[in-house]
Amino acid sequence: MNIAGTTSILLMEDEIIIAMDVEDTLHRAGFDRIETVSSCRAAEEWLTANDPDLVVMDVELKDGIAGAIARSLRDRHIPFIVYTGAQQKVHPDAAAFSEGVWLEKPCEPAALLTEIRRCIRQGPTSIVVDGCTQGRNTR
Repeated sequence: MNIAGTTSILLMEDEIIIAMDVEDTLHRAGFDRIETVSSCRAAEEWLTANDPDLVVMDVELKDGIAGAIARSLRDRHIPFIVYTGAQQKVHPDAAAFSEGVWLEKPCEPAALLTEIRRCIRQGPTSIVVDGCTQGRNTR
């Protein structure tokens, strides 16, 4: 079953080069329903009218930390991947993101796609993927 073509993904990333790279990775994998935003405000507005199948989010966007959005996604049972340069164990608002998969940048595109597909199949969960550039090691 090809889930890529029918899956709606919200990408929350404020660094344009990273956003373009993730979008390219998703498009090459067959995902074509992607909405990209760079601020919490834009994400909140988009989420008011839409229910994506998955959210790929950075912790910190142009206008602040996206903890309230992560809590909202949890309450709405929307799976999400935290794709960030921050380490979960030392981030002050890590608890807000605890229901998502935490991938630290840089991350190999294949590892990101593996987690995207798993999240779409399994729904909300809590997992940390360590050293995703060196293979999948979960705890």
